[in-house]
Amino acid sequence: MAAPVLHCSVGQRRANKRHGHGRMEYCNGDAFEGEWVSDKRHGSGKYFYANGDVFVGTFIRDAREGLGTIYMVRILFTMTLQSCSVADTLAAV
Repeated sequence: MAAPVLHCSVGQRRANKRHGHGRMEYCNGDAFEGEWVSDKRHGSGKYFYANGDVFVGTFIRDAREGLGTIYMVRILFTMTLQSCSVADTLAAV
């Protein structure tokens, strides 16, 4: 999941980069709130989609990683997803 174009950032910074807890709002209406390390989403967080859906889970180096839950506003249930890591994908090749 590539991050959309940036719009507004609020939160902790280190060396002029997002680092620690913060929130980023994107031009397309999406937003991310959670942990940052050196300007990348890294750790626990919530990704809010413009359509109202929300992903809650873990991010590693700016990508969803491991278990997470997607709450979909137009569907009356939630599902837990497990994404594979880059290492798992390379091991399968």
